Amino acid sequence: MRSKRYFKTLLGQWKISTYSKRLVWVTFVICYVAAVIIAVFLVITTGQALGSDFVSFLTGASLIRGGEGKHLYEFPIQLAYQQRILQPFNLNLTNHEVKLLPYLNLPVFALLYIPFTYMPFLIAYKLYVILLAGVLFIIGLVASRIFSKLSIYSAWPFIPLVFYPSIGAVFIGQTSVFLVLLFLLLFLYLRQGKYFQVGILSSLLFLKIQYAIAIPYLFILSRDKKNFSKGLVISAVIIIILNLWLSGFFLNEYFSFLVATQKPEFGLRDRDMFTFFAYLRQTQPFSLLNFYELFLVNIFFYIITLVFLFKNHEKLSLENNFIVVTILTLVFSIHGVNYDLALLLVPIFIIVNRIRSGANLSNTDRITIFTLVFLPALFLIGKGVFIPFILIGVTLLLITQQAHPRRLS
Repeated sequence: MRSKRYFKTLLGQWKISTYSKRLVWVTFVICYVAAVIIAVFLVITTGQALGSDFVSFLTGASLIRGGEGKHLYEFPIQLAYQQRILQPFNLNLTNHEVKLLPYLNLPVFALLYIPFTYMPFLIAYKLYVILLAGVLFIIGLVASRIFSKLSIYSAWPFIPLVFYPSIGAVFIGQTSVFLVLLFLLLFLYLRQGKYFQVGILSSLLFLKIQYAIAIPYLFILSRDKKNFSKGLVISAVIIIILNLWLSGFFLNEYFSFLVATQKPEFGLRDRDMFTFFAYLRQTQPFSLLNFYELFLVNIFFYIITLVFLFKNHEKLSLENNFIVVTILTLVFSIHGVNYDLALLLVPIFIIVNRIRSGANLSNTDRITIFTLVFLPALFLIGKGVFIPFILIGVTLLLITQQAHPRRLS
């Protein structure tokens, strides 16, 4: 009888605890939704909307909708269409410090933004911010499904809602939050051994071209390289056909436009970037080199990391391998601003889940989690230039660490 009463007492406490957690969770969700609505409709200013990346995406979508796909990467055409977007606000780009917020993605990516071209600019921007805030919430839900120790009723899946780069990405209109979701799914399918799906998802990295450098890394991690390649090729062919349909043979103009717009007058400031390429542009004697020469230097070190990963990936757990891949993708992506560091959420989820799984916490894990969480703060104190080397140091720690069991629940 005594043991029975004890069991009932424990069961009652568990029910109360579970109910309390759900109540806290529902309260949090309501408060989050309310905060987003208040921020979007009462706090965001017109100036913030006009300075967001949403302007460039809307410019590309407007050109495609207007049948100018074959001229998508011509400066005068983009300027004319962007000026039409900004005209109601009496903002003349020719007299402005930033001459153009250029559309730099592939043509097919602009299709996603065409629905917004049918709305007034401010309404479109606010709806877009709400969409991105919703994606942040979805990231938390997906993470709780992928990682068994990150309960939906705990705080951990909702790190994206308080992480400076991810929150900033929402209000600046950056697509980094979609990348976080994509990398979470890539990790999930790698863990499940679904390499065909990994290949298909990898092709989506072409939509933000600088992150396509992750594809060779993912190829190395895939045990079934044939299925990975099959998924990648099928999906890539579809993307190529859509791009050709929208803009014809655009690659020459595209890459010339990419290089020509890597200047401050097009909204690009090296001090706001964290990549190895940005470091080279700010440091003697590399700053004396032109874009193509710096690109080759960056590629040279990128290839070294590919060889290094290829030789060492079998020694590491899948978790550590994926953390390394994510970090190296950020470091060598050429164009990466502070909000792109939202991608660090994926390694953070992996390590937090490992900690909560009861695994022995190594010094490497302690250093890595502390570094990844607080690293974006370097931008706030003007020291973002050191970020690529800190990230490379973290990858070296992980690679040289004794591998954990190749398992993650």
